[in-house]
Amino acid sequence: MFPSDARVEFLRHRRVHRSGTRCSHTAPGSASVEVEEPTRGGGSEGAMPLPQKCLPPASRVVWAARIAEVVGEMTTYIRVLLCVEAPVKFSVLGPLRALRDGRPVVLRGHRERRILAGLLTRPNGLVTHGRLVRVVWDDPPATARRQLQNCVWQLRRQLHGDVGGERISGAPEGYQINVDRTDLDALVFDKLLDEARRLSGRHQDQEAIDAYDEALSLWRGAVALDGVRTSWIEAWAAKLDERRICGLEERAEVHLRLSHHQAMASELTGLVAEHPLRERLVGQLMVALYRGGRQADALREYQHLAHRLAELGLTPNPHLGQLQVMILRNDAALEVSSQSSGPPRARSAVALSRGTDPNPVPLPAAWLPPTLPDHPVDGAPPFEELLRRMRQAAQTTSPRLLLPTLAAQVRTLRGLAEVSMLAERVEILRLAARYAEFTGWMAQEAGDDAACLQWTRTAVALAAAGGDGDFGRLFAIRQADIALYDDDPARTLIAVAPVVRDAAAPPQLRRLALERVAQGSALIGRSDDFHAAVVEVGRAHRQVAGGMPVFGSGNMPDPAAIVQGWGLVDLGSYREAAHILDREVLRISPAASRARARYGVRRLLAHVGAGHLDAALELAPDVLDGIELVDSATIRTDLRRLRRLLARWYQDPTVAPLTARLTEVLTPAARADAYGLEPTDNSTRRIG
Repeated sequence: MFPSDARVEFLRHRRVHRSGTRCSHTAPGSASVEVEEPTRGGGSEGAMPLPQKCLPPASRVVWAARIAEVVGEMTTYIRVLLCVEAPVKFSVLGPLRALRDGRPVVLRGHRERRILAGLLTRPNGLVTHGRLVRVVWDDPPATARRQLQNCVWQLRRQLHGDVGGERISGAPEGYQINVDRTDLDALVFDKLLDEARRLSGRHQDQEAIDAYDEALSLWRGAVALDGVRTSWIEAWAAKLDERRICGLEERAEVHLRLSHHQAMASELTGLVAEHPLRERLVGQLMVALYRGGRQADALREYQHLAHRLAELGLTPNPHLGQLQVMILRNDAALEVSSQSSGPPRARSAVALSRGTDPNPVPLPAAWLPPTLPDHPVDGAPPFEELLRRMRQAAQTTSPRLLLPTLAAQVRTLRGLAEVSMLAERVEILRLAARYAEFTGWMAQEAGDDAACLQWTRTAVALAAAGGDGDFGRLFAIRQADIALYDDDPARTLIAVAPVVRDAAAPPQLRRLALERVAQGSALIGRSDDFHAAVVEVGRAHRQVAGGMPVFGSGNMPDPAAIVQGWGLVDLGSYREAAHILDREVLRISPAASRARARYGVRRLLAHVGAGHLDAALELAPDVLDGIELVDSATIRTDLRRLRRLLARWYQDPTVAPLTARLTEVLTPAARADAYGLEPTDNSTRRIG
């Protein structure tokens, strides 16, 4: 006898209708198939089917379908009887969705949906409490941690019954969602995309196209995690969206190799309309149109792109300009060949400014100018001066205004390097690496951690191409920076440990790493380690030569003292921190508004924590004006902490104006109005 609930579930899956000479066989999770039902005695209802060996070949399909049906029904019944449900599969390539047995799992509550989205951005990886809190709330309440626990409990209930135990596991530092590679469509997409690239690299073009098609078919919309929007999730979704577009570009490349230019012209026209600033897509469309006998249309596409970029103060990639010249000359190299038919792997300024440029790779020889100059290209000195001025501008300007220009300079320098003599090429690549490193810092200041890391990778690759291996250590320090502002001291210390142990590290990089060790140790409460690291920071600083720094900032006269004041705030030694920061902040140059604002907020935290409310109220107006000027996402992290500290005086009428001013500075719309930009959650303007 079936248990009542199990019997209902069992009967719901058994959908065999014997009302005529045809029946519908449906296995769970599969499409229904109508087949002729062979019977003894002229097809009388309810007769037993013949054994397979007695059936004609055409009827064996029926026997196989019946066996599959029975096996599927019994599997469902056993699973229900044992209270074991099918595993949940997750879909993020489009709107967030969870499926069990092909049926949607109802996800109730927008907070639970945000938490699930946040966990799925790091499958099988720990997501800290601090990160999840910021995923759920733009302005976290005082009870955020407790509410987060309740939301995770509700989410576990909604996903209850997964095979292998609970999907979401907890740890003292945060939560983790455990998935197989086939349970998350983003992981399946990445695997198929890698396979397609492997096949394309082996010139197995048709198999590569099939793999690209299978990967791209997983997308249920043009935007990943559509409908779940926070700054961190947007950054992660942007990376997925970029991989989808890159997949489309690579697929078009293979099609053009196979002379499918007629079909691709139509498809690429639509893609260029959706992404008008993607130079690689425009170049591919130009090739497809040219090969289809539409030379004028191909040249018109270049003109349209040049006009759109001119509105941003930019020019098309030099290699795209070379493609235009080749079309004008009816160059034979543009005809169908066995080599790559696509344009150079250049990216638009917008894609670069968002940190989505892939690791720089040499352009195919077919797309370089036909002749290289026999004289050096003297382009580095003006760029050196421009970088110095950009660093100065960053002290008083929103990073969102600088990012497009910085991205364009990196691209220009890469183009110059490819047409320069060897000696000049090395110098230009190293300068491009410094631009890319600075662009990564500006991306972090704009609130885009993913772009920050991608730009830092680009800097490391450019420097390595120029023979400079020191930049490789910089990536670890950038990771530590991001972890520090995520309130994740363990990850901060782990990231910089290899640099600290590396005796060959340049003094500037070693000093930066030791600063993160001091700050991470203070955040985790290790007072002895903190003070020891401060001493080492001072020692490393004395080894650094003067001049504009290659790494880090040169605006702190005494980095050891300023880091000591910073860390004492986290250790709770507010009075001592206030005394040090009162002295050191005044030593920072008045022109360095970003540095004064960063450490000015720490100074306010020290005074408020020490109960020096009058001093804090006196200092606050100048500090907040500076923060509004520089528009820094990392500084706003401390600003939110200051607002929480001030909450203890919520009934004090003298504090109310300061609290209101803090809220105004932290509001995206107010920050955008200061520069005439569109307000966004993560303070970065997205174009196109």
